[in-house]
Amino acid sequence: MLRIWALVAALTLANLVGWHVQRRSAHDTELASVQQSSAVLTDAFAEETVQMFRQIDQALRSIRAFHAASGSVAKTEAFIDALKLGGARIENGYLVDAEGRLVVTHNAATVGRSVADRDYFQFHRRTEADVPFVSPVELGRVTGKYLFRVTRRINDAQGRFAGVSLVTVDPESIAGFYRRLMPEEGSVAALIGVRDQRVRARTPSPPENVWLRPLGSPLWRHFARSPSGSYTALGSVDGVLRHFVYRPIPEWEMVLITGVADAQVRRRTEARLQQIAWVAISSNLVLFALAGVLTYIDRQRRQMNGLLRQQQAMLDNDLVGITKLSHRNAVWENRAFARMFGYAPGELTGQSARVLYPDDEAFRAVGAAAYPVLHAGGTYRTQVQLVRKDGSPIWVDMSGAMVSPETHESMWMMLDITDMKSRHAEVEQIAFQDTLTGLPNRSLLTDRLLQAMAMASRTGTMLAVCFIDLDGFKAVNDRFGHAAGDRLLQVIGQRLQDCMRSKDTVARLGGDEFVLVLTQLHAESECQRILERVLRAVEQPVELGPGETGMVSASIGVAFCPKDGHDPDALMKRADAAMYAAKRAGKNAIRGV
Repeated sequence: MLRIWALVAALTLANLVGWHVQRRSAHDTELASVQQSSAVLTDAFAEETVQMFRQIDQALRSIRAFHAASGSVAKTEAFIDALKLGGARIENGYLVDAEGRLVVTHNAATVGRSVADRDYFQFHRRTEADVPFVSPVELGRVTGKYLFRVTRRINDAQGRFAGVSLVTVDPESIAGFYRRLMPEEGSVAALIGVRDQRVRARTPSPPENVWLRPLGSPLWRHFARSPSGSYTALGSVDGVLRHFVYRPIPEWEMVLITGVADAQVRRRTEARLQQIAWVAISSNLVLFALAGVLTYIDRQRRQMNGLLRQQQAMLDNDLVGITKLSHRNAVWENRAFARMFGYAPGELTGQSARVLYPDDEAFRAVGAAAYPVLHAGGTYRTQVQLVRKDGSPIWVDMSGAMVSPETHESMWMMLDITDMKSRHAEVEQIAFQDTLTGLPNRSLLTDRLLQAMAMASRTGTMLAVCFIDLDGFKAVNDRFGHAAGDRLLQVIGQRLQDCMRSKDTVARLGGDEFVLVLTQLHAESECQRILERVLRAVEQPVELGPGETGMVSASIGVAFCPKDGHDPDALMKRADAAMYAAKRAGKNAIRGV
């Protein structure tokens, strides 16, 4: 009996000592768990926020490129309407001229209204760099809604300030995304500008005065020491004690911060201590103390497994594909990663990352670029085209970091940006190609001409700018109609391309005017031979429809670089004048050679 009581006494003493130890460590354990989960969630939020703003910036660039190509306010307004911007992120798109007047706006009553006093307009007018600007949240003068604006500078052909392309963004569209994934009540997430310390988006939604003033917060003291980290402090908006994790978004001069209320951590701690206390009391009420201890250990094991399942759930999110590689072989991947590339869960484990690349050269190129950075302790990031299991291409935004240099283990995160790349390609086609013939338009011609002139200067060769106007096109158009005229222009455009070398450019300026850029010429006679082929090709009959043919000829004017000038505009004007000389000489002729 004494032995039993001695055992009970020993167990009681052990439980009392264990209680005090657990009480001190329980809060720290729960806090570490919360901070680890918050760090993973904050990283995912930051990645998605970058993608949101890249999509917003793509819309800005599209508006600017189209306006530069068309030179028409009315066409730009139609282009903005066609983009259907009023979606999940962007409210509306606008165009502001060099004087600060709204020239494209969704509200006709605001056309001509001055925004020259706005911070974004002042910023772009004094800053020549092509960088985006994210303005603070303000109450819209027309909409009456709290919005912020994202803008880019527009330059004219001489590089002078010509206005601003602008879109408005509802903060709730970003905050709503954060809110859907926040793990608990009392948690907070906010996107804040580093330059002005003002909130761009927050969940829960803040009082209205928070939008209008800099956020006085301990965040800035910690941010000054390290752009990424964690701390514990009272919330600046509601005074609630929270444990915060923050990450920078440097390309947009913003910081993303999330916080979990300390009350939540304490509630978890108390629940944990109650479990421990119940185990301790139970172990002293029965003589089967060992069974009680084993039960306690089993509970602890289940809690740990539960924590691991929570962490695994964070890694198996639908936002980001994550994989761990060793010597570029997959040792683990989350479900999002496998699904992104069309594989079953776990199917990629043990395989070489080579299966994700289109060819050996692409696989070697990424390895050569990434692993020196990783071994130096850095983070490698790029956008690259990979392949799914079925062989279809997929564009990803990929970032990696070294986990263990000794075992060559690295962790990689990937986001599917295929849709964004497709939209970018569509916008480039609209901005830089002639819609009828598919040939380069005036904007792309200017870029190609500048590149050709730089190469001619480096190699000591000549280039020729050839201005072509079709003789007799108006008669064909008037007789057979516009559809037949369009058909003729398409055929002539193809014939011109067939006459060119791979290094030359054919562009359509509009109407029946084409321009050729012939590069790497050693003598003017080379140009003469090519243009004689062009004359013979153009004058061949063109089938316009059943039983209908049309015929045109070409008047061609030529200017050479460096003989006739070193400026693209001067060469174009010289070639245009030579073309009119060919017209006056009887047409179907070449002048300037």
